Amino acid sequence: MTKEYFSIKLGVAALALGMIAASGCGDKAADPGTTTTTTTGTTATNTDKPAGDAAATERKAPPVDGPKVADGEDIKISAIGSLTGDQKPWGTDSLDGANMALEDFNKQGGIPGHKIVILPGDSASKPEQAQTAAEKAIADGAIAIVGEVASGHTIQIAKSAFPKGIPVVAVGATKTTLTNEGTNVFRVCYTDDVQGPVMAKFAYDKLGLRKMALMTDNKQPYSQGLSASFAAAFKKFSLNQSVLHLQEGEAVPQMLPPALAETIPNLPAIKKGHTVAVICSGFGCKPPISEPAELEKALEP
Repeated sequence: MTKEYFSIKLGVAALALGMIAASGCGDKAADPGTTTTTTTGTTATNTDKPAGDAAATERKAPPVDGPKVADGEDIKISAIGSLTGDQKPWGTDSLDGANMALEDFNKQGGIPGHKIVILPGDSASKPEQAQTAAEKAIADGAIAIVGEVASGHTIQIAKSAFPKGIPVVAVGATKTTLTNEGTNVFRVCYTDDVQGPVMAKFAYDKLGLRKMALMTDNKQPYSQGLSASFAAAFKKFSLNQSVLHLQEGEAVPQMLPPALAETIPNLPAIKKGHTVAVICSGFGCKPPISEPAELEKALEP
């Protein structure tokens, strides 16, 4: 690995860390069990797998190496996020974080002889648009892609990047099997198999909950994976107590509308007195209570 190539990789990492810090995903560790090998024609073992999987998954390497940057050329890195649509808050924060990270990186000297250029891409809160944004970024000369926050969007970006050997660094996509898309796919956050059990333990130990209503947006791989991880962990904690699943359409007529706060009291499970709390694993959730003190008071016996 040349010094210049290593510097480029540091630049991509700096952008990724900046995006994750700004998008509010919290402190996240690097993907456990994955490798950073992108050698053409080889595979790498990924032990970052869903709970219950017996065998590690082989990650395929791209058929070609990624593009090279000649002396004096700009280094183009695409930052793809939801700049429009329902997930705009995360996309805007991510792009702001990328710009902040680039500014800090340049203050530390950047990469001598090169200018790093961010190519913003809008996934428009839709997986298919994320793929279109990735294809445009590659056509415009991006040598790496940073993003996305949503797992479903990141999967489509990875599918576009794989044939060209373009590295993809996800900033908040937690679907556990995401990195199985290829050895060119990385992330700087935890996985659903980590956050699901943590949420379940908090709900059981700290909040004292024993029955939950779990709302899942089946249009989002992120929501599906997190719900499954949370439900499996919560059932272990609560022994014979069950988790009630309320799928899209069953709980509310629309897909997790902004007025979710108004619909929660009318959910079937709550009307029957079977639950004391609702876990919503999708992006479009608007909780009826946002202040910790209010939540604690509402959950008092």
